[in-house]
This record gives sequence, structure tokens and C-alpha cells, in this order.
Amino acid sequence: MKNLERIPIYKRIVLIVWSFVLIFVISFLFIQIYVDTYSARFIYNDKAKLPKCEAVLVLGASVYKDKTPSPILEERLMNAYEIYSEGYVKKIIVSGDHRSDDYDEVTTMKNFLTEKGIKDGDILMDHAGLDTYQSIYTAKTIFKVNSLIISTQDFHVKRALYISRKLGIKAYGYPCKNKTYNNIKSLNFRESLAKVKAVLGTDFFIFFKRY
Repeated sequence: MKNLERIPIYKRIVLIVWSFVLIFVISFLFIQIYVDTYSARFIYNDKAKLPKCEAVLVLGASVYKDKTPSPILEERLMNAYEIYSEGYVKKIIVSGDHRSDDYDEVTTMKNFLTEKGIKDGDILMDHAGLDTYQSIYTAKTIFKVNSLIISTQDFHVKRALYISRKLGIKAYGYPCKNKTYNNIKSLNFRESLAKVKAVLGTDFFIFFKRY
């Protein structure tokens, strides 16, 4: 303590700031490894080994002004279509952003699937899927789904599985076969931040609720 008191005040401030930075970096990296490791065992790249579930969840992504899906969303929809068509699920949940009459991811998703021949009655629509957590929460609480296959890309599937499992859903991931995205670096960076939010909203929330 006496040695610390001999350090000039500005140096003490710098030391404290760097200590907080170090703690933040270590915590951030730990969360990335934790979420990825936790979810890896529930990811199937071989469709033949994919467990049968009640539904496949298509997580929303951007749509264009002409009401067609973006490449990322189209991949998710085609992936879900194949899973449904091959008998792994009986229902498809389409969940996305419908913030206004001019922007509606969910109807675009449904129309895409019905044009492929999917029956209306087998498509469940969630118009309040503003983020991954909300989409999965709705699948659990509104649609009463206990087992789920998640249709999304590699960069997203681990977080989605982590949230699903923490909410008590037996979820499995069958990632889309990725194309090359020009913005993959920004997608990965955004996803790393979202994993922190996911942990704070699940494990931390459960811990503080208990104690």
C-alpha cells in the first residue's frame, strides 16, 4: 500500500484504466470461447445425422424494396425448405422485423416458402422478431416449441443455439452453406458483440434472479 501511495496520481489513474481494459478484453474473449464451445456440440453439418424436431426456425434478415429476400435471408429460407421437405420438421417458423407497413421481412419470407409449395398452415409467422433472442423467446412461449432446428449461417448459429438452449429448447443447428459475403468481417464483429449481450441476457440474468 505504501509503495502504491508513492506512485504519482496520474500514474495510478493510468494503471487503473489499463487494469479495467485488461479485464474487459479477457472477459470479452472468454465469452466468445464460452458461447462457441457450449454450442458446438449441437451443430450438424451432416444432414443425415440431424435429429427430427417440431419446427425449423428461420431467423430474419434484410429484404429489398421489391419485397425479395437478401442473399443471406434466401440462404436461410432455402435451408429451411430443404429441412422441411426431407421430413425433419412439420412446421416452419419465420421470424423477423415488421416495424412498419413499408418493411416486412416476415411476409416476404412466407411468400418465398409458399411459392416453393409449402402449405400456409405449416408456416408460423412471428412479426415481432426484432432480434435473435426475441425470435427464440416467441418460439418457446407463443408457439410452445420444445425442439427446434435453427436455419442460419455459420457466423450466427452458435449464438442462436446458445440462447435457445438457455431458454430450455432442445435446439440444433444446421448451418446454411455459406457464400462469400463482402461484409463478412463486419458481420463477425457484430456477432461478437451480440454474444456478450446474449450472455448478459441469459446466464447473468438467471444468476441474479436466483440470488
